[in-house]
Amino acid sequence: MGRHSGTGTIAGTVFSDWNANGRRDPGEGLLENIPIRLVNLGSSTTSAAGDFAFINIPTGMQQVGIDLSALPVDFDPPPIAQVQLQLGRGDTQRVSFGLVPLGAIAGRIVVDVNQNGIEDAGDRALDGAVIMLNGGARSEQTR
Repeated sequence: MGRHSGTGTIAGTVFSDWNANGRRDPGEGLLENIPIRLVNLGSSTTSAAGDFAFINIPTGMQQVGIDLSALPVDFDPPPIAQVQLQLGRGDTQRVSFGLVPLGAIAGRIVVDVNQNGIEDAGDRALDGAVIMLNGGARSEQTR
């Protein structure tokens, strides 16, 4: 009969990495319901406090990371979405992942026929407009 090698814990957090620097800075909150995968052993989601834990994991090399197949479209994944950890008997390995939140701007572009600044029944949608943001970024053409 073989000797039991023991188990350990992998725990961590997922946060909004607004400046994409890979570190949690002041004002970068923790994220709920982010899918986490422990390769070949299971998956979970982050709690309301942005944390996750896999307990009683067999010792040895383990791979944990963001489950990219289930990541909400509101976020870009981090440059390193999975990490390998050497887990020893009784160890707790901690890891964190920063996700870059994506934003969106939605609306309609119209020709304001009576120039009152309000979309009225007489105004018509404008196709092919390009929106310029403050930083000079351009949108796709509107449809």
